[in-house]
Amino acid sequence: MSILFVVDSDDQLRVGMPWCLRFATETQSDFHLVVVGDDRKVLLKHAQLSVASHLEQFDSPIKKPSVTQIAADAKTILRHADSIGCRNVLMIRSDGDELQWAIFRQSRHIVVLLSTNESPPVEREHVFSVMAETHPTTNRITEKLLGLIPSKIVCDQLISDDRNAADTNRQEHIGCAIEDLKAEGYTQHDLLCIGVETPDQNDVAFQFGKVLMSSDLPASIALISDGDSFSQAITRSLSERITMWVSTIAPPMERDERVTLVQNLETGSVPNLEFLGLISASSMLAAFGLLQDSAAVIIGAMLIAPLMTPILGAGLSLSYGNRPLFKSSLLTILLGFVGALGASILFGWLVLLVRPASDNHLDWITPEMWSRCRPSPLDFCVGLVGGLAASYAQTRKHLSSALAGAAIAAALVPPISTAGLQIAFGIWGNLDPSQVPAGVLPIGGPILLVTVNVLTIMIGASFVLWARGLRNESTSATRSKWVPRVVSLLLFLTLVILVTVVGPEFIFPSDG
Repeated sequence: MSILFVVDSDDQLRVGMPWCLRFATETQSDFHLVVVGDDRKVLLKHAQLSVASHLEQFDSPIKKPSVTQIAADAKTILRHADSIGCRNVLMIRSDGDELQWAIFRQSRHIVVLLSTNESPPVEREHVFSVMAETHPTTNRITEKLLGLIPSKIVCDQLISDDRNAADTNRQEHIGCAIEDLKAEGYTQHDLLCIGVETPDQNDVAFQFGKVLMSSDLPASIALISDGDSFSQAITRSLSERITMWVSTIAPPMERDERVTLVQNLETGSVPNLEFLGLISASSMLAAFGLLQDSAAVIIGAMLIAPLMTPILGAGLSLSYGNRPLFKSSLLTILLGFVGALGASILFGWLVLLVRPASDNHLDWITPEMWSRCRPSPLDFCVGLVGGLAASYAQTRKHLSSALAGAAIAAALVPPISTAGLQIAFGIWGNLDPSQVPAGVLPIGGPILLVTVNVLTIMIGASFVLWARGLRNESTSATRSKWVPRVVSLLLFLTLVILVTVVGPEFIFPSDG
C-alpha cells in the first residue's frame, strides 16, 4: 500500500517531501516519486538527490523509492500507480495545473492535494475538518496518513444549507464561509482538511476546496478524495476490482525486477541446440532412473530439465499479450517434448541391445513407470499449484531456490521418458490384465500427464505474473481479442483432458 508522490517543479519537491515521508512513516509503507513531463532530466536528477538527502536526514527505515519520469497524462500516471501497487497519491497544488485536477477526479485511490508551505502538523490541535458531512472521510484518512484525527469541525452547515441553492447563492455561501475561516485566525501551522466524495462541479465540498485553496488563508489546505465511492465501485469493471484485490495481496514488482525477469524468460523461451541438448540429457537420465526404480535419479533429471522456463514464458506472453513470445515459447515446448521423447526412445533401444532378447519387456516396467501411466484429477491440481509456485518464485529474488521444488512437483520430463521407453519396448494396448496394474494407460497416459501439467502451469503462471505487475495496459483490439481466445482454448483443452481422465462413467453414472 505505497504512496505515489507526483511533482512537476522544484518547489513541489521541496514542500512535499516532508509530507510524503510523514505519510510513509505513519502507514509503514514505501513511496514512489514521479516527475511529470517530457525532457525533465534536471528535475529528475534533483529529485533523486533530494530523496536520498531527505531519507538520510530523516533517518528513516523506508526503502529507497523509485524516481520515474512519466508523461503528463492523468491516465498514464494512474496506471503507473496501479502497476507499482500505490494506493495513495500526494500532490502539491500548483496554480492552473489542470493535470492535478484530472488526477484528483479520475483516481480510484486516496488522493491528497495540498496547498502548503509548511511541514505536516505533529499535534491534533492543529488539524481541523472543514465540513460536517464529509468529516467521516476526512477523519479516517487523516488518521491513516498523519496519525492524527481532526480536533474540530469548523463549518457545520455549509453543505446542508446549500445543497439545493442556485449557483450564485452557492458561491455567496462559500465566500461567506471562507471569510468566517479567516476570522478564526488560523495560522500557517494549522491544517484544514476537506473530504470530497464526488469530485465534480456539482459537489459543494469540491467547489469549496478549490476556492479555499485559491484564497490567502495562511493555513495549509488539504483536499482529500477517497476515490472509492459506492457509485464508482458499482461501475468499476471486474478486471479492475480483481487487479486492486490482487495488488493488495501480492504487491507488483519494481520496474527493474520486471525488466530482468522478462529478459530471462524471453531468453529461455527461444529454441536452440543448448536447450535441446539439455532436455535430451535430462530425458535419458530420467529413463535410467525409471528403469532402476530410483527416485533420486529421477529427481536429478527433473532438476536439470529446462522445460519449465518456456512454459513460464508462455504464461508471461499471456499476461503481456505478447503473441511473438507465445509462439516462440510454444515452439520451444514442442521442441523439448520431441527431443525428450526421441532421447528416451533411443535410450530404450540401447537397453534392448544390452539386455537378453528373451526377456519379457513388461518385466522391465517398474512401479515408477506404471505410476505415470495413470493420470488422475489430482494431477491437475499438482500442475496448477506448481505453476503458481514456480512463477511466484521467479518474481521474488529470495524465493528463487523454490523454483527447483516446483519443477520437481510438476514432474514434466519423467512422463515423457516413460512414454519413450514404452514405445521402444513395444508396449501398446491389449496387455494381459494379470501383468499390469489396474487403470494404467501405456504411452497415452504419460503423454496426457505431461499435457495436463503444461496447460495448468501455463494458466497458473499467467495469472501470477499478471498479478505481480507483468501486464500490458494497452487496450488495442488485437490484444484484447487474442489473449481471451488463447486462455479460453487452454481452459477448454484442460477440461477435455479432465473429462477423458475421469471418464464418462463418473460424469454420467449408470443406474446400475
